[in-house]
This record gives sequence, C-alpha cells and structure tokens, in this order.
Amino acid sequence: MKAAVLERVGGPLLVAEIELRPPGPGEVIVRMEAASVCITDTMAAAGLPFVPCPAILGHAGAGR
Repeated sequence: MKAAVLERVGGPLLVAEIELRPPGPGEVIVRMEAASVCITDTMAAAGLPFVPCPAILGHAGAGR
C-alpha cells in the first residue's frame, strides 16, 4: 500500500510503497479510500516528542 512517511522531523512527507504484516487475531483488513493529515500529524512533523521517526502519518481515514 502507499503511505505518507515522515522520515525526519522537519522533512517532507514522502509517498512510499510499504508492506504490512498480515492481520492478527481480532484484526481485519480495511481498504482505505481516503486519509487526511490532521493537526496531530502536522505537530509530529514539527517534532512532537512522542512520535518517533520514521512515522506514517494520516491516521484519520475512511475505508471499507
């Protein structure tokens, strides 16, 4: 899948192909249709201390 990856604080978001592990017990696969970058993501890009890099941003998503 494609993801917006922040490789370093202050750096650009890079759209990259990533590979996910298969779902575990109690988890499902969701086909993401859209995702947005919220204020928490912009704060992470600026150096929010509890978000280590590299990080995948855009956690507010919609899918089926």
